[in-house]
Amino acid sequence: MAHAQSYLAQGRASTVAGWITALPTVVVAQNPWLGYWHGLGELASNPGVARVQMENVYGRLKAQGDRPGQVLAWCAVVDSYVYKWQCLAPLDRWIDEAGAIDASTLDTLPAALCDHFACGFFKALMLRQPAHPLIGHWAQRVRDIVLFGDDPQLRFRIGPLYLQYAGLNDLKGAAIALEALRTVGRQIDGCNVIGISLQAMAAGLAQVTGNHEVAMDHVREGLAQTERSGVRIWNQPLMGHAAMSALLRGDRNLAEDYLARMNDSLVADRYMDLSTYYFVAAWHGLHYTDGETALRYARLNGEFLIKSGIRLYAPFADLMLAQAEFANAAVDEAKRKVENALNLAGRDNNRLALYLGWLLKAHMASQLEEEADCLEALRRALGIARAEGMNVHYLTQSAIRALYVLALANDIETEYVCAAIRTQRLSPPEPQHVPDNWPFPVKVYTLGRFSLLIDDTALSETQKKKQAKPLTLLKALIAMGARDVHEEQLQEALWPDAEGDAAHRVLITNLQRLRKLLGETAAIDYGDGRLSLSPLHCWVDTWAFERGITDEQRQASAIIQYRSGFLPSEEAAWALVPRERLWRKFSRAVVARGERLEASGAWAEVITHYQQALDADPGCEACYQGLMRAYAIQGQHQQALKTYDDCRQLMQALHDIAPSSQMESLYQEIRIAATEDLPVI
Repeated sequence: MAHAQSYLAQGRASTVAGWITALPTVVVAQNPWLGYWHGLGELASNPGVARVQMENVYGRLKAQGDRPGQVLAWCAVVDSYVYKWQCLAPLDRWIDEAGAIDASTLDTLPAALCDHFACGFFKALMLRQPAHPLIGHWAQRVRDIVLFGDDPQLRFRIGPLYLQYAGLNDLKGAAIALEALRTVGRQIDGCNVIGISLQAMAAGLAQVTGNHEVAMDHVREGLAQTERSGVRIWNQPLMGHAAMSALLRGDRNLAEDYLARMNDSLVADRYMDLSTYYFVAAWHGLHYTDGETALRYARLNGEFLIKSGIRLYAPFADLMLAQAEFANAAVDEAKRKVENALNLAGRDNNRLALYLGWLLKAHMASQLEEEADCLEALRRALGIARAEGMNVHYLTQSAIRALYVLALANDIETEYVCAAIRTQRLSPPEPQHVPDNWPFPVKVYTLGRFSLLIDDTALSETQKKKQAKPLTLLKALIAMGARDVHEEQLQEALWPDAEGDAAHRVLITNLQRLRKLLGETAAIDYGDGRLSLSPLHCWVDTWAFERGITDEQRQASAIIQYRSGFLPSEEAAWALVPRERLWRKFSRAVVARGERLEASGAWAEVITHYQQALDADPGCEACYQGLMRAYAIQGQHQQALKTYDDCRQLMQALHDIAPSSQMESLYQEIRIAATEDLPVI
């Protein structure tokens, strides 16, 4: 027995078990400590047999009043359930039994033994009773052990379970714990399980924070280590992380490949593995197959989770079932499931489930056109996600995109949402539904000035000078419509003196430089001699202006956006036609909106409208006429006459012309009315 502990630490458990099996049965029966070491020797390879041994040992040591032995045997019983990973419901009995090991007893035990008990008790509470009033205390104790404990083996044994718990309610703390465990792993040489479990833990945390490429890297390395070592206890979690990350990235083929591999390695009585598989399969069904399949898998996920006895993940099973029920038009059942999940998550302090529950509630309310409920749920969901650093969801890409559009339109956690869109690489919705603050990788401003923003960062003056030719290509491409522009058209406009092949080479060189500058090859499509600016990667203010100027609800902001017209400092011929075309659209919209406001008698709005239009285009005579009418109708004749003088002086300065005859007639009419103190009709 003197060497049993060191042999177990070296991974020679079978040797320890073999020694004790070789002893006479009567000798083992007389010494419960021999039974204890025999049970530890069997724990990893045959946890069911070890449990029977340890339960017997626990009862004998408790009867003898051997408190240290009782604590160690109790911890081993708990470990036997976790190693078996089958049905953990009987742990409730052992949680109650832990009450016999009171605080005064623990105070008399060595610190190392108290650490073992803390880990065992936390493990049992976390898996079976996550709402237990003492779990916060023991979680803090275990956190300290993981970060600062003296026993590397113990730190690593409890580390994976602590990370699962912290990953639900303290992502920052979980990341710190993972780094501590990496340090521990370097202290324990030659243990394949440690390297593989580190990869699984890192993949899980990367997934919750939205770093799916990093998650996939950890999965691939973990599975490679599995193949080299033959240690496969982490295969299901690794492949589950891979399948979920693939779904979130929209990679159907990869998700289905990992799902098939998960299915091939399922074991009939490992209920948590079965639950995980059906959870991912239900998610896949919601994305790619049909609602009925997803619902069947979601129910199996819940059934196997109940069989596993692990209550920590109950809210997630309810949320997946709710989503599947909603997809099958079982709205009331889905709503009840979401409320149940939120109640469970709140009771367990499960921040990840709270976030996902409110997010699903927002999605359902959006689909049901319950706008107020949708926005309230969205505020709650995204507030939690931003505070905790979470960036994961179980919705389809179209569903999460729709919620993000709502959030941006209503100024809900805008900074977080923009970062999430970039991380998830979500494509924008249809142009008519794109909010102005959607985080396009590339933004180009051409109205009133030229400005290029890459990931919301403007080019420096040095960059502008260095990239002058590629930027001119970008301006010309936009001026010519930015879609299916013939390369000959660009060559003739930008390099008229170059011969055919030479002009083509110059174009290709500048196209390559421009793509590199924009950071996305796909930002500019080039094929069949045509160039197009991608609306999935690029936002151009003229596009937004032309959409808004024809929409009465957005017309006012589009008028403000005009800002003195298209590339006002650009004198090249290719800029003149679009400048004139956009000016005409602007002018027509200003007049049309002004007429609507004047007809409504909203004179304060009329004045604001024309003043804003003049800010955008100081030479718009129609705006001066509208202002003169608005002032005159309200009896402000002197202000109306001053507006005429302002217009006359500006027209003289800008164009060396006098106001139009229509303007002169209006002026004379107002001047007469001012003399007689009459309103203008």
